[in-house]
Amino acid sequence: APLEPKACDINQVVRASLGLIERQFTLNNVRVTEAFADGLPPVVIDENQMKQVFINVLLNSLQAMPQGGRLILRTKTSSPEHLPREIARRAVETFRAGETALLCEVEDTGIGIPKDKLQKAFEPFFTTKPAGQGTGLGLAITRSIVEKHRGVIAMESEEGRGTKVSIALPIADGG
Repeated sequence: APLEPKACDINQVVRASLGLIERQFTLNNVRVTEAFADGLPPVVIDENQMKQVFINVLLNSLQAMPQGGRLILRTKTSSPEHLPREIARRAVETFRAGETALLCEVEDTGIGIPKDKLQKAFEPFFTTKPAGQGTGLGLAITRSIVEKHRGVIAMESEEGRGTKVSIALPIADGG
């Protein structure tokens, strides 16, 4: 679908995405912490498509915490080169000079993803779920939406400790 971009408050978009599935977190004994930076500049995004991205990432975290756990949602601005190592390199190629990145992080205390599987996480049809559960299209579509916004998405994970998904979106220079 073509993008229908408009200026949005990323904190509201993340909060609205969570709101749609929050009950599942409560029922599954997952405590959600919001660490949102105040006064963030607006990002120009297709709100519905970015909500799909966040819902997808949030549901992956939920499925990784069958025994409950903690989910931390963070937002902040960053210069592309100061982004987490996993995405800094790609962000520097994607973002224009002088652009600020808006960073959103979704961090869980779930089961984590083995190193060998982490490389493949964004490939179409890749899934760590048992046969018949999930087509694995989730993260491939998620990445393509983020990239259509000239953004970058990356994942770091430690087995048994949890997973952190970072999404960086460009903020045009001067707001």
